Amino acid sequence: MRGGAGGAKDAPKAEARALPPALAALEKSLHPQTGDVRIPEAKAVMHLGDRYYFLPAADAKRVLVEGWHNPPETADGVLGMVLAKDTTVFDNVWGR
Repeated sequence: MRGGAGGAKDAPKAEARALPPALAALEKSLHPQTGDVRIPEAKAVMHLGDRYYFLPAADAKRVLVEGWHNPPETADGVLGMVLAKDTTVFDNVWGR
């Protein structure tokens, strides 16, 4: 279920700022979803509208491990990740 209301083109991409090549490639490979996003494992639907986007489980795990350098076991059981529309996984996503 890729896309929803806004699709992948609405999420910011790495080309807009200077990232190391490996991180830029990681970000470019992600599959953001907007609108109504189904998470079958949780028997849930998130109604994100166009202000947020969702990264499915595989993408979220890659961000946690490859992008943010967490140990692989910390990504076990992750169902996805929600971010604000105008942010990327490498922006200040923790709100500091």
